[in-house]
Amino acid sequence: MQQGKHYAEAAVDHSNEAKTSLGNINNAIALMADMNTQIAAAAEEQSMVSSEISENANKLSMFSVEAAELSEGVSDSTNSLSAMAAQLRKQLANFKV
Repeated sequence: MQQGKHYAEAAVDHSNEAKTSLGNINNAIALMADMNTQIAAAAEEQSMVSSEISENANKLSMFSVEAAELSEGVSDSTNSLSAMAAQLRKQLANFKV
């Protein structure tokens, strides 16, 4: 009888230890789930930032092309004005003061 009581007490002790261990495991799993959620949120935020950077790089590229085209137009206008100035100088040379 004594031995049966001893086995029962040992079983209760082991059961309590198992309960504590399972509680610790549940807490660890909950912590991992929270970490996964945080990682997923950070990855999504990183993805959004990467998309925004890509979009801004594309806009910058378009602005660079537009600036190059405008610069070419200014260069053409400058060449035309230079040619007109040369022509005016030639015409003014015909006049004497």
